[in-house]
Amino acid sequence: MVVGCLCGSGLESRDHVFLHCSVAAQIWAAILPRLGQQNLTLHNWDSLIAWMLTDTPGLSATVKKLLVQALVFLLWGERNSRLHNGSSASTSVLFSRIDRTLRDTLLARLPHKRCQGLLSQWFRFA
Repeated sequence: MVVGCLCGSGLESRDHVFLHCSVAAQIWAAILPRLGQQNLTLHNWDSLIAWMLTDTPGLSATVKKLLVQALVFLLWGERNSRLHNGSSASTSVLFSRIDRTLRDTLLARLPHKRCQGLLSQWFRFA
């Protein structure tokens, strides 16, 4: 059976794979509270882009962009793994990978003066 998305529904639109698929929805449900954004609903790709580009008090656009980049990269990799290798990771493992990616990226940016508060934004609501 060929499955086009993470949840097995066969849907493979950008909105479904990265926002509405049950796997993606569970990961977003874990991520948004970490950013103090638990009441945010991302209806489609355009709303995701708008959120990334809109000023959010206490939350850097850099953190939002890095997070979305990590999430898209890891979800697409997971989709490919399920489709081509028949292997899958749990949502908790996927969240841990996103968390580790973001931590590593932000730690690497610590020497840059304008990036020094970014890591604390990721940990603030953890």
